[in-house]
Amino acid sequence: MNLEFPSQMMKTIIGGYSTIDVPHLDFHSLEEVGEFIKTYGYDLSQPEEVEAVWSIYEQSILLLQKYILDPHEKIPDVLLTRQSVEDIRRLFLYASTKDHKKNPMQLWSCAILRVMHCVAHVDNDLFFNYTNEIQNQIFGPFQSQVVTDEGGNLFLGTKQNFDQVPLMKFELKAFKERHSMVIKTLSKPESVAMEIFDKMGVRFVTSHIFDAFRVVRYLRRENIINFANIVPHQSKNTLYPANIFLEVIDKLNKTKKIYDVEQIDKTLSAEYDLNKDRAEFKEKFNPFSDSDYKAIKFISRHLIKIKTQSNNLRFFYPYEIQVMDYQTYINNMSGTTSHAEYKQRQRKAAHDRVMGEIFFAPN
Repeated sequence: MNLEFPSQMMKTIIGGYSTIDVPHLDFHSLEEVGEFIKTYGYDLSQPEEVEAVWSIYEQSILLLQKYILDPHEKIPDVLLTRQSVEDIRRLFLYASTKDHKKNPMQLWSCAILRVMHCVAHVDNDLFFNYTNEIQNQIFGPFQSQVVTDEGGNLFLGTKQNFDQVPLMKFELKAFKERHSMVIKTLSKPESVAMEIFDKMGVRFVTSHIFDAFRVVRYLRRENIINFANIVPHQSKNTLYPANIFLEVIDKLNKTKKIYDVEQIDKTLSAEYDLNKDRAEFKEKFNPFSDSDYKAIKFISRHLIKIKTQSNNLRFFYPYEIQVMDYQTYINNMSGTTSHAEYKQRQRKAAHDRVMGEIFFAPN
């Protein structure tokens, strides 16, 4: 009776640990590695598949050097080029040495393979195969509703629409670049390419808090988004508590009076000050986001339809919607809440995982 159960294999398959955090592999021959790579998805008996794997390797080397490694960290020459490695399977054998302190080849092979794993999943994402079609079908409905008047003022909705919302900014995040997606998948144990929901998105910036909520209402009323396609666990509201907002709106409606947006915002502010102890925000933990970053954020999915010569493709694709008022937008763009600070924290986490500084818990 064989009683050998490799602990890392068991922890990865049924324990919920990420393969990125495996400190070493457990291969003993090139043939064994070849079978593993075939199961992974690449048949090395096919020349085009071999080229695909080498392309992933070369992208990974560039990503490591340009975006992940610290200035003093250098990949050994023997692992730096296709010519020096010769056979991609060798990386897996080098990575199977258990003590990288005595064998730096193990450390660097593991680092390269970790990045290759993420690059492979990003490269095979539908987005990079149908970028234009996905962007056009998702952004089109939003762009058709954002108009500029003769004075250069921006609005969501036309004059004919009873609920036209003034905007300070409307921004499109056209796509998340490959290196950003790879770093994101490396930075979080739970992230894989198919679960990166914010590869693309839109941002609405309004003058007032009240108008931010009006944007959400408008998108729903005009069927720009479908609430059935929202990804529930990805929603976040740290802009203003929804329970207090609805209470204020209910009170104002009961007075039967007409209020302008300035009056409504003042009322919202006063009510929050009085009731902040029972404010119901919707938090979504992100280890790289600053706690002071405020926004309404949610993920919707759009059914993409693509005609090809041989088939008609249909698949849901996610995108992010952000809404905030202008003062919040300014605050979010500065200090520790800025995007640059966020990306630096993310890069540091990716670096530490790639270089094996986060390991399995002890047996």
